[in-house]
Amino acid sequence: MFEDEMKENMMMYKMKQMQRSNDDSSYNAYNPFESSSYRRRMSSALYRQKRQAAGTQPNGAAVILPESLDIGDRLAEKLKQEQQHTEAKIGNMTCVLREMGVLNQQNELDFNTQKRTFEKYNFRSKWLKNRILDDMEMCNKAAEALPYDYQQEQNFPGLVNLSKVKTFMRCCKYSKMKSCMYQDVKEKLEKNFGSLQKIKE
Repeated sequence: MFEDEMKENMMMYKMKQMQRSNDDSSYNAYNPFESSSYRRRMSSALYRQKRQAAGTQPNGAAVILPESLDIGDRLAEKLKQEQQHTEAKIGNMTCVLREMGVLNQQNELDFNTQKRTFEKYNFRSKWLKNRILDDMEMCNKAAEALPYDYQQEQNFPGLVNLSKVKTFMRCCKYSKMKSCMYQDVKEKLEKNFGSLQKIKE
């Protein structure tokens, strides 16, 4: 429906454009940049700028904006501050993930490092522990299987590969939630009907 309206508007515009061979007034009604009011506003703005700069600059010299209005420099400064802030956040996140055993010393995802760290924790259920280890291995493979172009979008030199880490963390979050839910269901079934082996038989 939207496409039909767009096509119809384009057709109307083209027809008006073709009809304006000798009469510019119809064209001006559809093109705001050609209207006399637009020209008047622009010329008054330019005249005002010239009038304000008069007396301070010789004729023909470029108008230099005051330092307070130099938007380009302020933007560059803000971008630099934002970059430093982001790098600091990524650095903090990298340190935390390394301490948690998610990343190895080269700031890369490493399942062996994760497994060694994970083995330190005591679990009531061996089934849940094995299930979460399988989830972590699967999430590592999912992070490594990302397309090259997507990886390069968030891969900054000297920093951790954010696209891999974000994919891994998101995958772990949801797969661990599922595993915990399955564990709850398993415990409920075993409490009411006996062990899973007996239920399967």
